[in-house]
Amino acid sequence: MEKRCEMVLKVNEEERDKLMIFLKEQNMTSCIVEKKCIKRKRSKKDEKGSTSSSQRNIQDESGDRDDNGDNGDPDPGHEDIALREGQCPYCFITPCVATSNITAPWVGNGQPPSNANPQIRKGIYRRFWKCINNMYGWLLPQYLDKKKRVGGGEWVVMHQREIMPECVLELVRELYPNPVGIQYMGHMWE
Repeated sequence: MEKRCEMVLKVNEEERDKLMIFLKEQNMTSCIVEKKCIKRKRSKKDEKGSTSSSQRNIQDESGDRDDNGDNGDPDPGHEDIALREGQCPYCFITPCVATSNITAPWVGNGQPPSNANPQIRKGIYRRFWKCINNMYGWLLPQYLDKKKRVGGGEWVVMHQREIMPECVLELVRELYPNPVGIQYMGHMWE
């Protein structure tokens, strides 16, 4: 009897379909596939009419966008920068920095809501900041455009004030939530 191993993969639907085709070609039909969709929460900013990057990608594909750039507010240095295949719409890194580090020991397994969680999240955010910095994620044109939109224009800011991507925020806040009734601090520009 052969030894069976368990493997968990977090992939999107397109990647899942490709994996299923590959598994069928390899005659690995005894695999169990579970479909679990992770829904992202919409921020208040998105509800007020601001377009998130994932919504912007949907608009780009459907053609509901101006030809000159970012819905009438083009950035002269980076017009029409499209996401590459497999690139995260939040951190703009391939593969997503949050999903590629989800099993890292420094992320941990999470814990129930606690007053100690903000300090734990701070340490994890610093490590994600370093990961993104090592991959030059803070220098990507898409991120610089996002930073200008959120911050209100061209200006110089110390590098410690980079905007943490939503994919990282959601992962860390899901693992280490605040107690009920306590708001998340958010970014200094929000």
